[in-house]
Amino acid sequence: MSCIHQDILQNINTRYVLYKRDDNSYSIIDKLKRVIVSVDDPIINFKKLVETLLNKQIDIYLNLNDLPDAIEKPIEFTENAKTLKIFIKKIYDENGKETGSIISAITDKLITNYQEKRNIERLLEDYAFTVLYPYEGLNLYTDINTDTISITVIRNINDLKYRDIDPNEAKIMDR
Repeated sequence: MSCIHQDILQNINTRYVLYKRDDNSYSIIDKLKRVIVSVDDPIINFKKLVETLLNKQIDIYLNLNDLPDAIEKPIEFTENAKTLKIFIKKIYDENGKETGSIISAITDKLITNYQEKRNIERLLEDYAFTVLYPYEGLNLYTDINTDTISITVIRNINDLKYRDIDPNEAKIMDR
């Protein structure tokens, strides 16, 4: 099963709703971003997905103007706005539940200064805390290389599967 498929089914009415078009077809809407969701996975039967959503009593909008205002807004940077491109890759656990994201930025100039890199990453961190996962405890990780502007955001890290390290394995780390 596709990750977007699982994400839609797990977030019915909290994030995803349907928009009924004039021709009686449907579009899936991410109401937090106020955008149409593109499901381009050839494995997903879009009509069957919509049928499933209708059976689960998803909210249906007949007019896009009736959608609530977007909560998750695009990242806006006043500095380097034309030269900074942001990518968000969602991370899912083995059950298809979203557990975090990798947020990366690419600039058209080489970042060689660690402080400049951290300034941009702080904006990404703020976006993670205020837009992607508001009111959630997050663990944030960053790359130590100055040329990679990227953070990894993990939600509910204590709920993830883990394994204890065998004492024989731990000897390697004992220095």
